[in-house]
Amino acid sequence: MNTRQTISKIIELILCLSSDCRCTKLSLMEDLSISESTFKRYVKDIENLGFKVVRDGKYYHIDKDCSCFKMIIECILPGEKQIDLFNSNFNELSSQQKSEIVEHIEYHSYYRHLISQYIQKRTIDNIGKLTEAINQKKSVKIINYHSSNSNNIRNRIVEAFQITEDYGFVFCYDHESHKNKVFKIARIEDIEILDDWRYDYNHTAQFMDVFSMTGDSLTECKLKLNLMSKNLLCERFPSAEKHIKKQDDNVYMAEFSYSRIEGISNFIMSVLDSVEIIYPSSLQDSINEKINSYLHSHSFTS
Repeated sequence: MNTRQTISKIIELILCLSSDCRCTKLSLMEDLSISESTFKRYVKDIENLGFKVVRDGKYYHIDKDCSCFKMIIECILPGEKQIDLFNSNFNELSSQQKSEIVEHIEYHSYYRHLISQYIQKRTIDNIGKLTEAINQKKSVKIINYHSSNSNNIRNRIVEAFQITEDYGFVFCYDHESHKNKVFKIARIEDIEILDDWRYDYNHTAQFMDVFSMTGDSLTECKLKLNLMSKNLLCERFPSAEKHIKKQDDNVYMAEFSYSRIEGISNFIMSVLDSVEIIYPSSLQDSINEKINSYLHSHSFTS
């Protein structure tokens, strides 16, 4: 589950706990399609946000008198949606009403209060500025981008046109190189919104693989994992989970395409004893070259 999906679930749980319905842990787990461990983690996240979650026997609810609850409801939800929430049981609202309320809270809070548990403040502010620039069709100056590819820190003038679902990256058209590029938002120090916007006909988002790498060509691969390497892959790169199938006890097969070899090879080298490359052979050759190169350049003497 990516960050946006997690935030949506937490928001929905807040709304369920804020309604007049007497909600049990089991009913909430069923309504949100989450496990007991995930429910406990979300409740802890909600309490860390400042809410007071009250347990009355087997029932759970949020104390509506707490200041955090009033701030979010009054500042984020417009008047008519406050009426929907306060006068109705959230679980009894239509799917469209639920969706509208959750989406509205997401739109107004994803770069402020709720998502602050998952993304650093600077990144939150930059997501807000990038979103504003995209909506208003304005170019931006990316101030002091820390590039791992070029190993330098400098400004870029770009037209941002799409933010990834996990808020980790932004697709942009670079005015200097006249190419579509992707930037990791956490590596941006600040954003300055400009007025220029002239290359929208050139905006094309590249394919991004499970390792957040982009490129013009794709390579199919298949990996055999154990539980440890499967867990690490899903925790580090959540979008990989949908490409993994359990084959047997402690045996998992992962099949997906990758854009650049750096991402997948770095992961494999971190779990060498817990992963087997089924194909392509070129990936195994690349891993062998990296290992031999390291051993050659870092010789050890007793």
